[in-house]
Amino acid sequence: MAHEHSNPHHYNISMKRVKVTWKETKLVVPCGDGSDRVSRLLYNITQRYQKYAADFDQANYFVELRTADGYLLDKTDCISEVIGDGEEIVAVDYRAWIANFKKNAELEVWTKIGRPDFTENKDKWVKISHSQKFNRLYIEFGVGSEAIKFQVYDPDSLSYQEPGTLLDEIHGGDTTQKWFCSAHWDPPCAIEVHVKSASNPRAQISKINVLDDNIVGRFTKGAITTTQTSFPELTKTSYPLPAPIADGPALRMDGYATPIDIKAIEVVSVGNSSVQLQQIGRPFVEQFWTGTKGAYQKISVEFMISNTSEASVSVILVVAEYMDHDGNWKAATAWSGQKTSEYWYDMRSAHDTILSFEPNSVLKLSLQLETPIDTTKYKSHENRLRRIHGSFPDPLQIRFTLTDQHKRNSVIAVQAMNGPPDVPTLASFQADNKCKLYHWIQCDDTISDERLYIPVKYLEEDRVLEISLRPKSVIYLVDERRLRRWAWDAIQKGVEEVWLEDVNWSIEDGAFGLQMAYLVDAGDRMVYGLKIKMWTQTGKVEECFNVPLEIYG
Repeated sequence: MAHEHSNPHHYNISMKRVKVTWKETKLVVPCGDGSDRVSRLLYNITQRYQKYAADFDQANYFVELRTADGYLLDKTDCISEVIGDGEEIVAVDYRAWIANFKKNAELEVWTKIGRPDFTENKDKWVKISHSQKFNRLYIEFGVGSEAIKFQVYDPDSLSYQEPGTLLDEIHGGDTTQKWFCSAHWDPPCAIEVHVKSASNPRAQISKINVLDDNIVGRFTKGAITTTQTSFPELTKTSYPLPAPIADGPALRMDGYATPIDIKAIEVVSVGNSSVQLQQIGRPFVEQFWTGTKGAYQKISVEFMISNTSEASVSVILVVAEYMDHDGNWKAATAWSGQKTSEYWYDMRSAHDTILSFEPNSVLKLSLQLETPIDTTKYKSHENRLRRIHGSFPDPLQIRFTLTDQHKRNSVIAVQAMNGPPDVPTLASFQADNKCKLYHWIQCDDTISDERLYIPVKYLEEDRVLEISLRPKSVIYLVDERRLRRWAWDAIQKGVEEVWLEDVNWSIEDGAFGLQMAYLVDAGDRMVYGLKIKMWTQTGKVEECFNVPLEIYG
């Protein structure tokens, strides 16, 4: 710490006490005969304020003493030489001093060595910084987001230290020292840092070179090496996994009927109305699951409509029907509107809305059939699914009947059908996303023609697993810190498999669901695998995969 001035007065009297001010709190502190150093008085003042000052944090401490007129007292001086009996002095606490100091020092952080501590969820760390402006090295010790100690060194004060000299430390405050952070001088040019948290089996030890023989009197950032990690090397190179479980049929991908080619075969209306329809686009099939209002099957078809009459015609009623499994026509809700894009139909008019057609006019009109899906028997995990639901026949026959003001009808029958389900596979996902997956898990539902799937990536540069929990649209990131935390929790509970509370998803009264667990090797104190369980209305999958050991660094 820089020492700018000493009190200009010299005292040789029998000391008794000093009067100390910190913020609004004033204390009288005895100092004996004054033969101790100022550093001892500083320590005693800290003890007194921790005891008597209600607003003085127990983790705080004093780093400087100044005379009432602002002179800095050197901590190495004898008390009686710089302070008079009964003199008033001002104490500067660490937090105020460090906040002011950091504003002016222009610090560059050279390294921060820290370890997570899961016992109190506060990391323990040591940070080494340098000020080019002052040519000083700063060693900071902290817990969580709070800095506890801050020491300052110039090149000479370090180079003359004995090998292994303890520069400073913080620890857990008891004799067991379940956690500690320390910095030692390792001549001729390095500082050795030890950081151990209560949840780590041993200290992480790293060295940073701070002096260069070729540059005398200046600090220089050198190599940083780790000589001991907080966890020993793994005892195994592989970890066996439980056998996978897979129940239920896979989705049918072939054997589907070929759709009618409406360009080769005209699909036109029949009837005695002058309003005639011709299908010009394939039926757009969609399930719409609203949650509170239930689920609906919707089929939209675009038509070219012609009024062949010399007079205006008004369609006063549109009826939509579909054929059930028994060959009976069932009434449905009809809507009319316009096709605005490949996947969107703007349906605004109900079946009883009057549609007017000018004489000899030709225009495009889209009609939509809408009918409820029985959600007590058939479910889906998607809000929208472009399939004919399994509760309806496939192909599905639908027809629209238009009635004009003269009670004459025009009827057109249309066939809608499913093709192979448009669901991803491992190969298609990798191709579409231009990536290589670390693992892939899927589970099919043959009632709704859906697939639950989870792609897993390993980001080598970041040493992170990226797990896409597709049903939840959530990216779950797993890094070394999270794995160490999981392992710590499991070891404290004495278990080797833990199901995660934050990955426990189900909908539709449990018809679809997802869970994830982690597998722990207590001997190596690490998570070696993840287990994923998925289920649908018709299938169940339970599969494990190994965590890449490279993630542990």
